[in-house]
Amino acid sequence: MVDNMNNKIAPNIIDNSPNRELIRVLKDQLKKSKEAKFAIGYFFLSGFSLVKDDFPENYEKTPFLKIVMGNETTYPTKEELVEGYNLREIFKQRMIEDLQKQRTDCANSQANGDNRIYPEKWKNNS
Repeated sequence: MVDNMNNKIAPNIIDNSPNRELIRVLKDQLKKSKEAKFAIGYFFLSGFSLVKDDFPENYEKTPFLKIVMGNETTYPTKEELVEGYNLREIFKQRMIEDLQKQRTDCANSQANGDNRIYPEKWKNNS
């Protein structure tokens, strides 16, 4: 029998053959990874319960998980994905508004003779 874990032809393909079961490989590799990228035919959030404890420490602080998926999923998963996308758009808009406000505040300060550039929270302490 060929050991697919050491298969030099396609070492990154997980095909559920003996010793290459998806869950086993995921659990082994996630903790060691800086990022995880998946190309999958279908996606269900319920699958995360199998690996949620295997993500690396501090994964929340960086973009860790990237998924390219087909259009086959369940209604609850679709709703979660839509909600996440909508929250992303709201966050993005708020960031743009904050940056525009900072730019305006900085321009107003410079127009009043204050040429220093500093964060908003330090203005009252200067």
